[in-house]
Amino acid sequence: MSESRTLREWLADTPPRHFASKRAWRALIQVNRLRRRLRRDEIRVTGMAAVQRILDHEPWAVPDETALLTVKSGLRHLASQDGLEEEERMDIAGRVDRALGRLAPRVATSPVGLRIEGWPPGLGSGLRQRILRSSVLPPGPYPPAEAARIVREVDGLELAGHTVRVV
Repeated sequence: MSESRTLREWLADTPPRHFASKRAWRALIQVNRLRRRLRRDEIRVTGMAAVQRILDHEPWAVPDETALLTVKSGLRHLASQDGLEEEERMDIAGRVDRALGRLAPRVATSPVGLRIEGWPPGLGSGLRQRILRSSVLPPGPYPPAEAARIVREVDGLELAGHTVRVV
């Protein structure tokens, strides 16, 4: 039986290991608030309470290593602010926010409706069904486990230069 670990512990074991994490989280929150104001983006992490909830979460399975690395490297860049332009900072914060969304799943017990944005133009319903691995197209409804799988697999997916978002 594997030991139970929080997302905080998973992130602590993910490189880069040495940087000012409190400053990094504060930088992420500041940039996310700017993103919400300027871009009208939907933001998952807008305060330290959200950060603590995410970090204290115990994933049901081993977290996606790519998402862990995205969070850690993005936080390091935001903390250092080495000559980053505002747009670069907002792009990095967006990637970190999406990765955190994949690492901290939402819990649902009844059928879930999903809205998916960012599909490449001209992508037909058949291809969308294959990508979603579901015969049901959004908005669904989907059983909670299937909705969670779709969010995990599709949110942040890059297709033909477009980023697919599950909102």
